[in-house]
Amino acid sequence: MTSEQLASALKDAVERAPHGKRVVFVHLFGIAYSEFLKGRNTKEIAALAGIPESYGVEISKGANLAPFVTING
Repeated sequence: MTSEQLASALKDAVERAPHGKRVVFVHLFGIAYSEFLKGRNTKEIAALAGIPESYGVEISKGANLAPFVTING
């Protein structure tokens, strides 16, 4: 998966996030795409998605949670 494809998926996740749940959906993106995020610059992916680069940290948090959680929704 390219960085542009990841950014598109992230942008979609952020746009469908309910009010007040944007960061949760960024974490869920990190969990869902953790395998594709290995070795990637998450700040760059955030910027490509049109959200602040600081969300790269939140993407990484989700990716780090991936081995320990299952998405149920």
